[in-house]
Amino acid sequence: MQQRKHIIRFLGFALLIIVPISLSIAIRKQLGEDAYLRAVKEMDYFFSRSGFWVKEYDLTFFLVTVADVRKLFLLHSLICSWGGAILVCDAIEQKNRNMYPLVIFYSILAFVSLNAFLSEISFLVSPGFYNQLSRLAFNIHVLRGVGAYVIYICIILSYLYFVASELKQQKTTTALTENRNRI
Repeated sequence: MQQRKHIIRFLGFALLIIVPISLSIAIRKQLGEDAYLRAVKEMDYFFSRSGFWVKEYDLTFFLVTVADVRKLFLLHSLICSWGGAILVCDAIEQKNRNMYPLVIFYSILAFVSLNAFLSEISFLVSPGFYNQLSRLAFNIHVLRGVGAYVIYICIILSYLYFVASELKQQKTTTALTENRNRI
């Protein structure tokens, strides 16, 4: 029973990693190279003039450029935010130190994604929520730039560390139980 619970947790956490990466790949393919370059050029223009927050802007061109994938952006942001909440709750409940690297890196992804989600939703009310984190989230959504690869690689490596640590701990526990039964 305990082994089945571990396998379900491992698979659930793997899905929390695989689904956002798959969505990023789908968004990247659907957006295309030309639209991506136009959107980045547009963002660079507005961010270079205003610093962290976009103050003076007309993001309509950017939003028209990414209109085909905007719903996928929102879905990606929601899944990452939801996944971060699940991992944090599980880490608090389990008090498992092996999960901390995974929780930290996924929480960074969740925070950036939540910021992007709120920026996208609030655009209709007040577009002033676009900031540099929204820009990072855009690159994560389309799997471009160093930031996107670094965060995903860190998440994957911390997941592998978590799985290896859990398997080692499970082996040690099993060996101790067998030794007690022999005595």
